[in-house]
Formats: sequence, C-alpha cells, structure tokens
Amino acid sequence: MTETIGEITFKEKPDMAQVFIRQLDRTNQAATLNSDPHQASIYQTLSNLPALWREWVYGQEDRYKMTEPTLMYKKFSGRRIGTQTAPMLRDKKIPVKRLDDGTIDWTDPNIISPLLQEHTVFDQQRFNEIVMEAAERAKLTWNVDELEVDAGDTLEHVERKKTPLWWRDLKREQDEKAESEEALQNTEGKG
Repeated sequence: MTETIGEITFKEKPDMAQVFIRQLDRTNQAATLNSDPHQASIYQTLSNLPALWREWVYGQEDRYKMTEPTLMYKKFSGRRIGTQTAPMLRDKKIPVKRLDDGTIDWTDPNIISPLLQEHTVFDQQRFNEIVMEAAERAKLTWNVDELEVDAGDTLEHVERKKTPLWWRDLKREQDEKAESEEALQNTEGKG
C-alpha cells in the first residue's frame, strides 16, 4: 500500500508495535548505563504509547509518587544544624514544644532546623512498571492468542460412589449388587 503526503510517497505505515518494541530495547540498554538516560528512555517509551494510555499513566500518579513528611536540615559551613532529638532553636531559653505522647511538635515556630516538610518521592521503578502495564493494556507488548480446544463429549451426570476402604467391602458390595440384579431378572422372567 502506498500513500502520498505532499511530494513524499510512503510505501507502508510504520507498525507501532514494532516501534514500541524497539524503544523497549533502547530503554533496556539505557538501564544498564546509569539512571538519568534510563529515566529519559522511560519517558520516551511513555511518549510512544497511545494518547489514551499516556493519560492513564499520568492518572496513576498516586502509585509512583509518594508524599511523605521529611526532616529538612539547614546547613552552616557544610554541616547540618540541629538533630532530630535536639533541634536548633531561635530562643534557647524557650524549651521545644512537645506533643501529648512526648514527641517534638515540629510546627513549633521556635525551631530553626530541622523543619518537618512534605517531600515528594518519585519511584522510578514503579513508574516504569506502570508504563509497561499501560503498554500491555494497549496490547503493544504481550501477544495473547485465544485457543479453542475441543474437550470431547462430557457426561451429563457422573454417578459418585464412596470409595471402599477394604477390598472385602468392595467384593461384598459387588456381590450384593449382582444378587439384586439376578433377583430382579428372576421376578421379571416370572411375571
């Protein structure tokens, strides 16, 4: 199939699944080098997804970005000021405020360092997994062929019997059944 756009003639359209697979190869190669090219290649993989699935990945932000409280230290001459147990205070005469359970109240305005702040952590590995999940849902990675197998004829009803514990019980049951069938045939033959 040929298609002409302007003065350029294209013989075939690119197979997006193949474009995507090639990008995955480049992503895997970049992962062996170091993290920065790897992250850039993950974003390139993301940009190769259909728009619907890119939006889906961005909608999963709560799965790969976590906001957690973190103590942020100020530094003086390259050294941290204050510690988690003894923070640096503006006025050393005023003791640090504490909560009912005895822990430090980090909202105390007298504390200079460290300060408790919300910090967003980006989980790169989880983000990559979500991009790959979107690719799988978009049917760009794993090919799944449905297979129909003929199971043959099946019995509508299977008579279930207790499994005998002893071979004598089995023999006795078979003898009783044979006797009852023989008695039934004798009564039918007479009647």
